[in-house]
Order: sequence, then C-alpha cells, then structure tokens
Amino acid sequence: MAVKFGLIAYAEGACNVVARASQGSLRAQIWTDYTHAELLLRKPAADIDPKTGMKLNTLQRQVEDF
Repeated sequence: MAVKFGLIAYAEGACNVVARASQGSLRAQIWTDYTHAELLLRKPAADIDPKTGMKLNTLQRQVEDF
C-alpha cells in the first residue's frame, strides 16, 4: 500500500524489517521481494554521482535507471 501511494520511505522500512526476520513465511518473502523490485522502479535516481560528486547528465541518468 505504501508504494501505491508513493510513500517510498515507509515501504523501504517495511521491507527491511521483514527481510531481517529470522524465519519469515514464504509469502512474506515473496511480497518483500516484489515490493523491493517495485521500489527500484519507482525510486528516483540520484542526480549526483556519489564517487565524483558531479551532477549526472541525461544519458548517465538513463543508464543508471536501466
């Protein structure tokens, strides 16, 4: 639900909590993996390269998104 309404921080937190569980159900693991994949698609890409500190151009952002 959090991903559906754009609450990315809450969805990431929930995924982290479920992933840390020692013996979670298979259903919970599948939903966590699905949500994590959906977050990768919806999360905005970084505009600044963490290694160089320089702003990324359009082509570099597209490659990072891909």
